[in-house]
Amino acid sequence: MLGKLIVLFIMIPIIEMYLLLELGLMIGVGNTVVLIVATGVFGAFLYKTQSHINFLRITNTFQQGIIPDREMFEHLLIIIGAVLLMTPGFLTDFLGFLLLIPFTRPFIRKRLKIYLERRVGDSVEVKTYSPM
Repeated sequence: MLGKLIVLFIMIPIIEMYLLLELGLMIGVGNTVVLIVATGVFGAFLYKTQSHINFLRITNTFQQGIIPDREMFEHLLIIIGAVLLMTPGFLTDFLGFLLLIPFTRPFIRKRLKIYLERRVGDSVEVKTYSPM
């Protein structure tokens, strides 16, 4: 696991630098900077709207007396998407947008859930306690 993280933390910045340099050569440095700022601003707008919508869903689910596990997981994906958008680069922006766009997030959530269930398996036990 540590080896995969090291490779990830080395490869992503290299890929990002390559993409930034190539795009800078194709459209110019100024246009590249404007594009980076524009994706950041648009990402912040998406985060604000999606976070608000999801918070309303969490509140509504709580009011129905249901634990909002799906909504909380989606909110985690929204936060991760926002962090990826704050990281300069186009690969991270692309991944961040995938997590912030409402119609792609459920697909990612389902796939991630399947992956985590396979990784964790039966090693996690969830206990619930009722109030006295």
